[in-house]
Amino acid sequence: MPTRKRTKPPREPVARMTVYLDLALMTRLDLAHAQLRALAGESRAKVTASMVIDAALSQALAGFETAKEQSALALAVLERVNAKKP
Repeated sequence: MPTRKRTKPPREPVARMTVYLDLALMTRLDLAHAQLRALAGESRAKVTASMVIDAALSQALAGFETAKEQSALALAVLERVNAKKP
């Protein structure tokens, strides 16, 4: 009996980017990833770190596109910029 090869659906094109994250933020990301996998139950293998990052960035950017300078993203970035001024 010939084996049937599984075909995967075509993937969306992706872009790669290297970013450097603070160790504390990376730890939070790992913890969120683990907790989201637990919440997903039997589908936990489908919850990837890339998926978590994609969802978090999408939400942050949607908030920024709606609220601009009043968004959580803008406030957090501007707070960091202003804190680093000499």
